[in-house]
Amino acid sequence: MSRNPIPLAVCAGLAILALSACSTAPSIRYYTLLSPALAAPAQPRDELIEVMPVRVPAQVDVQNLVVRQGAGELAPVERAQWIAPLPDEWRNALSVQLQQLLGARDVYGLPAAADLPVQRLRVVLQRFDAWPGHRVDVAALWSLVDASGRRTTCESRISERVAGDDAALVQGYQRAVAAIANQIADVARAQRAAVDADAIVSCPR
Repeated sequence: MSRNPIPLAVCAGLAILALSACSTAPSIRYYTLLSPALAAPAQPRDELIEVMPVRVPAQVDVQNLVVRQGAGELAPVERAQWIAPLPDEWRNALSVQLQQLLGARDVYGLPAAADLPVQRLRVVLQRFDAWPGHRVDVAALWSLVDASGRRTTCESRISERVAGDDAALVQGYQRAVAAIANQIADVARAQRAAVDADAIVSCPR
């Protein structure tokens, strides 16, 4: 039994539809938490800091940007992704900014010189929320331990107003990360300035 061939016109039409579907697929944009103004660390001095891996809530630890919709709904933005895993984005952004602010070298993963003091930073991200067209909220619990073992534990809560597009959300996040880096830098300087190892270093207000 012979099969009826598919008309060429039908084949051509299907091919056009397939190409049209491919051409209208949304392109993915990649974003970073590192602000463009802070693309490279400053010339380091002898001070050392160790920025440990950042713990991120599982709800937002995904490749896509995640936004709030309504009271309890979280929605990934398919067209917008982080260029690296979110914990790596956080660690890198804090590392670069603290190296600039403190003139220090980040020695995470590297052997440190025995005769140079190291301040060790640990960060736990508690909140990383975005309401498109309204604001982004970031909350982080962090501790900084100096070479003498003195520990200062603080909480940072930052809210930034943003416009509705993806780039504006990321810029709001970048400003929030920069604000937290500045608070950490203030504590790092206070620890260095405190001669007495038992001195209490307060958190920024």
